[in-house]
Amino acid sequence: MMRWGATGRGLSSYPEVGLGGLDEDVVGIWSSAAFTRANVVLWVSAREIPFGLDLALPQGELPPLPPDPTVLPRTPAWFVVPGTDLVHLTGLVPRGPAAEVLGHLLQRALTSELAASGASAVVRVEPHDARLALVRVLVEGNPRVREGLGGAVVDALARVRWGRLGAEDRDAVERAVEAADRPDHDPELLLARAADHLLGRPTPAREQRVAALRAVSADAVRAAAEALHDSALAQVPVPGLDWAGFSAAPSGSSSAVEGREHPVRGGGRTTLLVGVEGVTLRSAAGLVTVRYRDLAAMEAFDDGGRWLVGRDGFRVHVEPTVYQIGPEDVARIDEAVDAARVVRLPARPADRLPRPAEAPAAGRRGLASRLHGLRGRRG
Repeated sequence: MMRWGATGRGLSSYPEVGLGGLDEDVVGIWSSAAFTRANVVLWVSAREIPFGLDLALPQGELPPLPPDPTVLPRTPAWFVVPGTDLVHLTGLVPRGPAAEVLGHLLQRALTSELAASGASAVVRVEPHDARLALVRVLVEGNPRVREGLGGAVVDALARVRWGRLGAEDRDAVERAVEAADRPDHDPELLLARAADHLLGRPTPAREQRVAALRAVSADAVRAAAEALHDSALAQVPVPGLDWAGFSAAPSGSSSAVEGREHPVRGGGRTTLLVGVEGVTLRSAAGLVTVRYRDLAAMEAFDDGGRWLVGRDGFRVHVEPTVYQIGPEDVARIDEAVDAARVVRLPARPADRLPRPAEAPAAGRRGLASRLHGLRGRRG
């Protein structure tokens, strides 16, 4: 959500609120376009194809991957999820052997940095598309060392960025070689080959993979580390990482819409603005705006509530029980929103309707509490 907003890859941060509106015809159209000979790869690690398996799929086209939207104005960046003892850093690097060696070097550097704290770290390098890999760094500590976790990750990355691939670092290369030196029928390798086939990326043979890793240079690893640093987004338990050259990810919008003001019920400084271009929530914390032209979705409750989510991940909850807004203004929102972006939902029980003292926070991160329970139930 913080890196890609509310479209494409960012959708994995959101509950699937639109499933209830699907019918057989819509699912049929979607499956006819998705499950075609051009868009499906089957991999089997058994000795033979299962008897009776029928892959008679229709002809079709291979659709492109959804583009990665630009949500963050600059990177490296950080944002805070308070009450946790986690640091989760991600970044994009060119795919190839240097990225794989980088993962092992960063794992070793983090283990060294965190040795005295009792925190643990895991580094994963995953395919992102045909050109790029996504590096994930997850560090888990405890309240005693919470404030130093972000700095430990930055320091470990700096050791790889500015270090040299000397004799003592060759064990990282050997670990990468061990991971790559797998038989062609290895299930993980088959899965990777299937994905690369759909991405139009050739998969080298085992001998080629091993030779490329052994030939990795220090300059190539440092370049991959610089790419990771330059594109990094870090979730930290306490603010911030400004001292390391990271910028705070935006927590609000830069401008408001022009429109009619609807104060919060019961008095207060918070105001909802509804205009012809969109909606804005103005509070002491700043501005949060969702413009209709940039709308990703709107949840429309039969009780009059309207939850608008922008493609950048920011959201505004329009609640008649919280703000002094009438049915005619809600109707204007409905008229301005693309009907294809609307998810119709039943009215909520009276005791579940929000009140002014419980006004939902706008922005991006406020959704995390709502998603936590959903994810827990879904496993």
